[in-house]
Amino acid sequence: MLKNIDMLDLSENHLSGDIPKTIGECTTLEYLQLQGNSFSGTIPSSMASLKGLQSLDLSRNQLSGSIPDVMQNISV
Repeated sequence: MLKNIDMLDLSENHLSGDIPKTIGECTTLEYLQLQGNSFSGTIPSSMASLKGLQSLDLSRNQLSGSIPDVMQNISV
């Protein structure tokens, strides 16, 4: 996984399946755009490791469940 990136835009790419848990390893990520895909399942709790995240868009996917408690401290 790319660990030293600050921006990842995978929007509108017809991606499906779960959001990879390894996304939490991208600890320098500031902007994460995953909108307009067909991601399903829940938001991985590993995303709580993205402490520098400034922008997150998960809209227009098929996600289910609630936002993980460990993400409550992230201010986006």
